[in-house]
Amino acid sequence: MTALTGDLGLAKLLLAPVPPDGGKLRRVCWLSQCRSVTCPDLLAAVQHITWHPAQQSYQASTMAWRSGAGLFMALPLLLLLQLAVAQTDRDALLAFKAAVSSDPTGALRSWNDTAHFCRWAGVSCTAGRVTSLDLPERRLAGTLSPAVGNLTYLDVLNLTANGISGTIPASLGRLRRLWYLSLCDNGFTGEVSGALRNCSGLSAAYLNNNHLTGGVPDWLGALPNLTVLRICQNYLSGTIPPSLANLTKIQRLKLDQKLLEGGIPDGLSRLPDLRFFTAYQNRLAGEIPPGFFNMSSLQGISVTNNAFRGQLPADAGAHWPNMEYLFLGGNFLSGPIPASLAMASNLQVLSLANNSFTGQVAPEIGKLWLSWLQLSNNELTATDAGGWEFLDGLTNCSLLAEISLDGNNFGGTMPGSTARLPEQLQTLNLGANNIAAVIPPGIGNIVGLQTLDLSSNLLAGVIPKGIGKLKNLQELRLQENMLNGPVPSSIGNLAELLSLDLSNNLLNGSIPSSIGNLYHLTLLNLSGNDLTGHVPRELFNVSSLSSAMDLSDNRLDGQLPPDVSQLVKLALMALSGNRFSGQVPEELGSCQSLEFLDLNSNFFTGSRLKGLRRLNLTSNRLTGSIPPELGQMPGLQELYLAQNDLCEPPIIHCDLKPSNVLLDEDMTACIGDFGLAKLLLDPGSQVESTESTIGIRGTIGYVAPEYGTSGKVSTYGDVYSFGITLLDIFVGKVPTDYAFRDDLTLPEFCRRSIPREDRADS
Repeated sequence: MTALTGDLGLAKLLLAPVPPDGGKLRRVCWLSQCRSVTCPDLLAAVQHITWHPAQQSYQASTMAWRSGAGLFMALPLLLLLQLAVAQTDRDALLAFKAAVSSDPTGALRSWNDTAHFCRWAGVSCTAGRVTSLDLPERRLAGTLSPAVGNLTYLDVLNLTANGISGTIPASLGRLRRLWYLSLCDNGFTGEVSGALRNCSGLSAAYLNNNHLTGGVPDWLGALPNLTVLRICQNYLSGTIPPSLANLTKIQRLKLDQKLLEGGIPDGLSRLPDLRFFTAYQNRLAGEIPPGFFNMSSLQGISVTNNAFRGQLPADAGAHWPNMEYLFLGGNFLSGPIPASLAMASNLQVLSLANNSFTGQVAPEIGKLWLSWLQLSNNELTATDAGGWEFLDGLTNCSLLAEISLDGNNFGGTMPGSTARLPEQLQTLNLGANNIAAVIPPGIGNIVGLQTLDLSSNLLAGVIPKGIGKLKNLQELRLQENMLNGPVPSSIGNLAELLSLDLSNNLLNGSIPSSIGNLYHLTLLNLSGNDLTGHVPRELFNVSSLSSAMDLSDNRLDGQLPPDVSQLVKLALMALSGNRFSGQVPEELGSCQSLEFLDLNSNFFTGSRLKGLRRLNLTSNRLTGSIPPELGQMPGLQELYLAQNDLCEPPIIHCDLKPSNVLLDEDMTACIGDFGLAKLLLDPGSQVESTESTIGIRGTIGYVAPEYGTSGKVSTYGDVYSFGITLLDIFVGKVPTDYAFRDDLTLPEFCRRSIPREDRADS
């Protein structure tokens, strides 16, 4: 075979004039049904070879070439040509394989001499030529060999979802027959090669989810047959080229990037067959071209998270008979939501969140058969039953999966229709509004709910027991309301619950032990209520807790049980502002994931502490010295031990003044300089007379007067200095001010400035 293919020059004889004395002839050859490269198969595949004379006068001279002798003489040359082009395809495939550095699934295992290349995995042929290279999701890594450009009969190249990197070879521009190109979900870099403009037959181009840079190529508009262009999720910058308006056959145009700016060219709104247009998460600005609202072919628009401004036309939706998805969230759109959107009868997703829409939601919106309604974070209102009428209509939407109305100005009473929403509803988000009254008892009938968010409203009353029927619930957020009564034990029936936040309400009673049944719970926040009693041991058996357990600012008491060691995944534990007592359990050291521990304002005792990143033990009754174990905690970044009794012996600052007092983020005073501090040793110490009484220094005006007469330091001296510091701050004068002469001191100045009847000691 090598000898035959090496003599490719003989094949050029086919291009010479035939016969030699017969003048100029036109040759037409047909070779079909070629399934192999063996000579017998090729001979069987040849059906006929004819030479048609260009001039009738030479017809007689060509008769010999129609004879068997002519066929016999031409056939070897045709075979040589066929073998040569077949070898080119094989070499190109082997070059592709050689550029693959990793093939964990063995996708190219069959690419060897044991089988003809047309039978290799992912390869399809027609008449012995490779027409398709289809290797999606094979986890191939490496680069794309330029030799692929030699597969000149290739019409499908699909390398979706691999790990191929490097640039897209310019040689792909030689694939004139290519109509389907998918290089998406790889790691290609650099600019899109301009050579691809030569692939004039290209119908679908998927280049999304790579690391391509540069601009959106202007020459893309010169591909007349393009119906699908997905060049999204790259790092393309610049503007959307107006030349894309020349893609008269385009149906799907996806330009979702991060860096595109400018506006949407008006010409795109005149594309006759455009069905889906997406350009979300860019920096596009201006107004959405009005023509988009008149495109009857449109089925979906997504321009979420840009900077578009203006109002929606009053007739928006009137010319959208096929519209299914409308994503306009995350812009600066304003004005009312047009009631005419209800005329887009096929609309399934209406997402207008994170804009500045105002007014009430038209009742007509509730007549749409929606699956998603996202109106979060606007300025929408509802002050009476009429403002909630749209919600009544949604009770008939059997496909409804999400209602998100949070972050608006919806007020009044939560309508009873809330409890009649479809059972399969998965998300109901009404948080951050001004909704009053009580939670409807029938809300437990929406058994498909996975997320229920009624937080940051004015809800009162009790949490209905029926909420325990929501067996699919994963997130329950009722924080920042005025809910009262006990935490219902039926919450323990929510076996799929991941997050439970009931913080900042008026809940009372004890924590139900049934919470221990929530084996998937990762976050528990019951802070800021009026809960009492012991923390049930069952709660410490919820080993799935990982994000946070916040029970702070209640009236819980008792001791922390050793079972706390089972919270091995927990990152944050906040128990501050309660009445816990007893020893800080050593078992906290078994919580290997614990990074933030806040036990301040309790009655804990003891001094054995172990490792964290943030430890807050302020305002407890901890005694003894600061434990040396703290020095063995390399991850500790913040430590708060204020207002305890951990210092042995006590420290006397001796020089409290405004410049030594700093305020932290909570406006709590902290001492910033211990340069003159003294150790107050126990009476009877052998070094008492030297270590605590000699060399007393301090700032004039702030140091206690008795230091100069008795020579003894004490904690009372710091109290005096702190009082002078407060007067300094309130009055705005320092004790050494020129105004304080003779017998006038800062304390006396303040005493004289306050009328006698207003003095606390009068």
